[in-house]
Amino acid sequence: MNKYRIINPNNNIVREYLSTLSLCKAKKSRTTGFVYYNMHRNPFIISLFFLLYVLYFSEYNRVYSQNNSYLPTRFIDNTFFSTGIGGQTYLSEHYRSGNIEDHISPEININVGKFSDNNILGLRLGFARSRARGYNLSTSYYVHPSKIGEGSYIMEFDYFNIYANLLFNFQSYYYDANPYRIYELVPYIGIGWFGVLKDGIDRSEPSINAGIINQFKITDNFYIDLELKGVIIRSVIDGNPRKFVNIPASAILALRYKFTPHSKYRRNFKVIFK
Repeated sequence: MNKYRIINPNNNIVREYLSTLSLCKAKKSRTTGFVYYNMHRNPFIISLFFLLYVLYFSEYNRVYSQNNSYLPTRFIDNTFFSTGIGGQTYLSEHYRSGNIEDHISPEININVGKFSDNNILGLRLGFARSRARGYNLSTSYYVHPSKIGEGSYIMEFDYFNIYANLLFNFQSYYYDANPYRIYELVPYIGIGWFGVLKDGIDRSEPSINAGIINQFKITDNFYIDLELKGVIIRSVIDGNPRKFVNIPASAILALRYKFTPHSKYRRNFKVIFK
């Protein structure tokens, strides 16, 4: 039985290390160019060789993947802005009065924000503009003189809401960030300032904002957002203190543009062990 073992000459790390230690006898074939080492000389040599080969194999048998690597390097990366339009309904004490269409009006939203590099947390600043329509008591500041029903008057006023929201990407937190994902669910909560517009800002109140954004990816930069949200304000905003809070609720369809990392940054690989 041949006591020599062949070593591939391409394994430079193993060959040079063994030669440096001078722990085993070696000879080179004149025909093939392969180097032969005497591995029966010492059990320690066999163990050392095995350890080195495992290290060599692990070094060159890594999996290089782009799918889970998204490493922005510029400040503008993951910054976005969006604009959308939808419908709004003003939930108040007299919401059951009249028909459902009497409580619905259009709403416009403008937003700008930024997500973290791992796409889990984000901050968004926004502006909403709409008109509250419904019914209220005669004591309300914004009712029309025409009476509808018993004790209910048509109410209507324009308003705005300026807000700051903390966004949480559900998929990125539980399943890691993936720039190729088509759909993502983003709940949020925030605070804002709600104001009634009548010859300027007539009345204003702090507001609490909460909602869910359904993000649908179109391209690397463009997304369609379907947002369902509510704004909680004190009912004194419309002159009816009997109810504790009012909730303008909205459904918004928005187009969002996101600054994605430049292609040379997206080509950075994340190294993971197989």
